[in-house]
Amino acid sequence: MFYEQLLSSALMYLYLNFLYNSHMVGFEQST
Repeated sequence: MFYEQLLSSALMYLYLNFLYNSHMVGFEQST
């Protein structure tokens, strides 16, 4: 279904965005 593909891609985007933000925060704290 179209909605299933859209939902999965949206979740993947949010997940990657969360990992990116948490990584940048950890990097800023470590310096």
